[in-house]
Amino acid sequence: MYDAADVIYLYDGSMEGFLCCVYESVYSHTIPVDILPEDDAQPTLFRQQYIETDTEKAGRVWASIPKRISSEAAQLVWCVFLSCMPGKELAILRFLLLGYRHGRQVTYLVSHQLVQPLLAARQNLLNEAHLLKEFIRFSDYDGVLAATITPKNFVLPFMTEHFCSRLKTEDFLIFDRTHHAAVVYQNKETHLISLDALELPPVTAEEQRFRILWKQFYNTIAIEARTNPRCRMTHCPKRYWENMLEMEEALRGTPDSFDAQAAWDAAGEARQALGAAAPEGSAQQKRNTLKPAGEARGTLWPRKKEDLPDASRGDQWLQKPEKLPAAHLLRAEFSELPAEKCTRKAVQG
Repeated sequence: MYDAADVIYLYDGSMEGFLCCVYESVYSHTIPVDILPEDDAQPTLFRQQYIETDTEKAGRVWASIPKRISSEAAQLVWCVFLSCMPGKELAILRFLLLGYRHGRQVTYLVSHQLVQPLLAARQNLLNEAHLLKEFIRFSDYDGVLAATITPKNFVLPFMTEHFCSRLKTEDFLIFDRTHHAAVVYQNKETHLISLDALELPPVTAEEQRFRILWKQFYNTIAIEARTNPRCRMTHCPKRYWENMLEMEEALRGTPDSFDAQAAWDAAGEARQALGAAAPEGSAQQKRNTLKPAGEARGTLWPRKKEDLPDASRGDQWLQKPEKLPAAHLLRAEFSELPAEKCTRKAVQG
């Protein structure tokens, strides 16, 4: 039985330091109010207790997870600790205490209030790692490939194997600006290092040419008529755009998408122009003037017999052929002339 204690555990922010907090909670039979990295601690009325990092204690706790619960639980704890879940330390502690009591079956309690948030946090972490494998953009700096990412979760350990297996002959660096860390792959060796900032040298002329080619390729394969900004942001969230070369113009607000309001206004002007081309008071003008934009007919040929042009009525705006073909065999062709000179040709086809 564990009792609640009016104390906040502070640790150094490492995985080993957190496992020492778990050790202190288990052997003191108390559950703290919160567990926080020392750098994130704020003044509070609760007593704060700093837990020293002890690798031996941390090793004992880590070894007990697959032994007393399961290896799946150990993997879940590791993923959640690297996620951006608020209050993850206390949530992991409560999960481990539940697992020590129920054993292996705890990982199958997917709807339990202490398990479900951890499963959601792990899925969020893995989803972001998967997306960044696609959205990351490398640049060549004198033979070394470098890229910058700004993820919410600490995803570098989940991306390293993917790129090391595909870029075996290259030297590359992936800098995580959010968590101040980087993965360095050089001479077929991988290192995860702490890095506060990364200053890259100016790009070469060849690299600049490749950037222009990539942007041109991106713009060329796009189908302008099917541009859907909302759908694009669903599949490629906007928070990733700052590190994607081809999205620089879109991020600066350069118009690169279909403007529905402009299209509606253009349709209204075209409708008015077609109405002005017909004589005042004619049935054709009434149809073009009253019909809302978006419902305009694909052809201007009259649909009723009484609407057919007749020279005796003064309908000279449309030259009447000697013999009118059937209405369903007619189609309209419009010239590139101004609205006041717009003419229509009835052709058979």
